[in-house]
Amino acid sequence: GYLKVHNDGMLLRPGMTASAQIQTNFKENALWVPNSAFRFTPTSKTAEKKKSGFSMGHGPRPVGKKKVEEDVQQGRRDQTLYVLENGQPKALVVRTGLTNGYQTEILSTNLTTESQVVIDQLKKVP
Repeated sequence: GYLKVHNDGMLLRPGMTASAQIQTNFKENALWVPNSAFRFTPTSKTAEKKKSGFSMGHGPRPVGKKKVEEDVQQGRRDQTLYVLENGQPKALVVRTGLTNGYQTEILSTNLTTESQVVIDQLKKVP
């Protein structure tokens, strides 16, 4: 797209480039986590066993089309991250909202400012 810029002093000339930050939405008092938290997967014997196994279930329950469209438009979806609990990573499914590409808003109430969100692992857990 294009941006209309006032150039009264004729400081901008053809061929010049510029960087801009465009704010499309803003939330006060939102809980944010680094996006790296959603890419983290623990490397332990337990986690490896879970990855190779199968999980049977009923799957997600259907919701109305309007609700799904609203969630997509607002960027809401469920994602998994890990929190530290008793020294071990524990999977936690959270509802996410806005993102700026580096951090993502958490809409769920099962994660608080006191939660220790895991974003990386320094060594393999025995």
